[in-house]
Amino acid sequence: MFNIKSILFSAFALLSMSFSAYADNSYGLKSNIQDGVILHCFDWKLSDIKAALPEIAKAGFTAVQTSPLQRDVNTSTTWYDAYRPYDFKFIASSALGSEDDLKSLCAEADKYGIKIVVDVVFNHVDGSSSNRTAYHDSWWNGGYYLRWNGDVNYGNRYSITHNQMGGGNGYPDVNSENSDVQARAKAYIEELKSCGVDGIRFDAAKHSGLPSEGCNFWPTVTSVSGLWYYGEILDGTGGNDNTLFPEYQKYISITDNGYGNSFASSFSSGQVNSSIGNFNQRGAAT
Repeated sequence: MFNIKSILFSAFALLSMSFSAYADNSYGLKSNIQDGVILHCFDWKLSDIKAALPEIAKAGFTAVQTSPLQRDVNTSTTWYDAYRPYDFKFIASSALGSEDDLKSLCAEADKYGIKIVVDVVFNHVDGSSSNRTAYHDSWWNGGYYLRWNGDVNYGNRYSITHNQMGGGNGYPDVNSENSDVQARAKAYIEELKSCGVDGIRFDAAKHSGLPSEGCNFWPTVTSVSGLWYYGEILDGTGGNDNTLFPEYQKYISITDNGYGNSFASSFSSGQVNSSIGNFNQRGAAT
């Protein structure tokens, strides 16, 4: 069981003043995930998140985000092992928990008005160029579902959406343009929704293409209704942000570390102006 009192103290102090103004429920939590604050429960067991829900609610967090649940990681593995999926489905893990643990967490979180967001990895699966049929479910070896195109060139948008992440041998890139792959991804979203999940965070979202690039991945996977979606766009899209940001926003909310970094730096330096952290300058909606 994590002792999170010291971790949450600052957030509690900042948020407690807003309770009276935003009394959506007894804890003052927002009904819409994007209007509130997400606590990233990175590498926490699902059962430990459940046990901490009273403290999380009192601290004013609207939602919690879990680590990816697509691999049988164990307590001795490093954090990034969870980001090397075995498949696009829930896989029980000795480190994070079972599907029943997720259902139990979601049911308990509902009592506090807390939303559950699950981190999902759809850009790649685990594998090695020296053994291309290993480390992932055998389904992935049955069709043109994986691409072994070498390392990503982050200065080239096509490479970002078609090449391998991970350096060296890299992890095989998922063929996001393939309709079977899209259906498998959508089925996992439906599986998570059936467990009671409220939102999805897409890891490495910029590595999956858009309809303007000949890829129907995002319209397909986000067609599961009743969920909140957001995705990681790290260091920009690698293309024209002014056109690609708004297109991503048709399907998901987006985050960009460049936005956060410049925003935080402006406060620490005391030099805040209208251009700092302004997504609108790159075509993104507020």
